[in-house]
Amino acid sequence: MDRREVFDKVKVHLLAQGKPAYSFDDDGEPSGCMYHGNTGLKCAIGCLIPSMHYYPEIEHKGVDSEPVRAILKDIGVPTDELSMAMYEELQETHDGVEPDNWAERLDEIEYQFFGESR
Repeated sequence: MDRREVFDKVKVHLLAQGKPAYSFDDDGEPSGCMYHGNTGLKCAIGCLIPSMHYYPEIEHKGVDSEPVRAILKDIGVPTDELSMAMYEELQETHDGVEPDNWAERLDEIEYQFFGESR
C-alpha cells in the first residue's frame, strides 16, 4: 500500500465511522483514544492494523513509537518521514477534531500531502 492508498483508506474509514475510537472504563467513562477501542471502533491508524498484528500494549503510544512503526512496516505501510508526518496529522484529526469537522480537515491534509483533493 502506498501513501495515497493509506490516506484514502483512513479517510473512508473515519468518515464512515463518524466518531472517535474510545475505550470506556467500568463506569462508562471514556478512557482515551484507542487504536482498537473496546467498542469495536478504530482510530485513524488503528484501521490500518489488522487484528492479527494488534496487541494492547501499543495503546497510548504515538504513531511514531517504535512498536507502532514496526507494525506498520510489517503490514507493508510506508514508514518514511513524509508518511509518518501524514499519519501524525491523521491521528491528530481523529483525536482532536470534532467528527463534524473531519471531512474539511481531511481535505486540508490531502491538499498538504498530495497537492489536491479528490
